[in-house]
Amino acid sequence: MFTLFIWPRIRRENFQKIVVKGKLTKLEVVPSWEEPTPDTKHIFIYPAQAFGTGDHETTNLCLEFIIDELSKKVEKRILDFGCGSGILGIAASEFNIDVVDLYDIDPESIKNTELNIDHNKHLKSINSCRVLSKKSEIGKKYDFIFANILLNTLVEFKDEFTDLLPHDGKLLVSGLLKEQTGLFMEKYGDKFSILDTK
Repeated sequence: MFTLFIWPRIRRENFQKIVVKGKLTKLEVVPSWEEPTPDTKHIFIYPAQAFGTGDHETTNLCLEFIIDELSKKVEKRILDFGCGSGILGIAASEFNIDVVDLYDIDPESIKNTELNIDHNKHLKSINSCRVLSKKSEIGKKYDFIFANILLNTLVEFKDEFTDLLPHDGKLLVSGLLKEQTGLFMEKYGDKFSILDTK
């Protein structure tokens, strides 16, 4: 006797609308097969195997920070590094962005991100999105980098992130365990100042 789990179907049955409440506005994350609440800022997400539907606490906190920051000042060039489903970069596309680059090395994440971009043609800057699978495709400079990734990858790419950001650029980091924050600051403290923590 065994049980066969079909991942996309399980995710689809469990995935419901999520409302992300920032200080200045809110964003609704809607399953791609449902209708959004009328007159709301919203994005559509299809929950395949790629991480990122907005229901996980780290993703939700990232979305809060992104919509707050971009409501105050729109950054012109954004990199979603380790984009998973593309949810963070797609959420940024609700605002007037010149470049939204979404990078991942996982083929399933790339497919899921491309699908989710297709589901969000209503967003202001969705045509500014580029899906990247090679480091060589990443641009020269970004105003804002999202990195909802593991500590070892953050440490590995510290120099790249430093080079990709101007002196007033922002790096949004999420996904660290509480006991990892000391090591993270040891690695990043000489190059970055903390603006906010949650």
